[in-house]
Amino acid sequence: MAAPRRKLQPPTGALRWALLVGGFLALGAGVVGLFLPIVPTLPFLIVAAACFARSSQHFHDRLLGNRHFGPTLREWEDNRRLPARTKYFGIAFLVIGLGTSIVLFVEPLWLQITFAAIGLVMAIGMCFIPVKK
Repeated sequence: MAAPRRKLQPPTGALRWALLVGGFLALGAGVVGLFLPIVPTLPFLIVAAACFARSSQHFHDRLLGNRHFGPTLREWEDNRRLPARTKYFGIAFLVIGLGTSIVLFVEPLWLQITFAAIGLVMAIGMCFIPVKK
């Protein structure tokens, strides 16, 4: 069971606007991630939800009410875990997308090794994300 989170005081002025803009930028990056295989979608949507939670209850509710991403985002907010299917698909798409990019589009060997190392670190990090059983 998740520990109850304390209610944060909503910011005012410039901080609220910065969080609102950050939420929309993260949301935009998440949408781009739907179409580009090497750009992750879910981490950007989690950031967008966190920004909207502090800046706009309306946009936060709309994001969490989305029929495609809402359940996963609510699970993350409530329990800090992801559905197992989401986690494993994320790892698989990371490996396939980054692997394809390395083989087909990256020329210098040092850059291929760098991209592979970054992908490996990301995949290992994703393995530590708790899953909903």
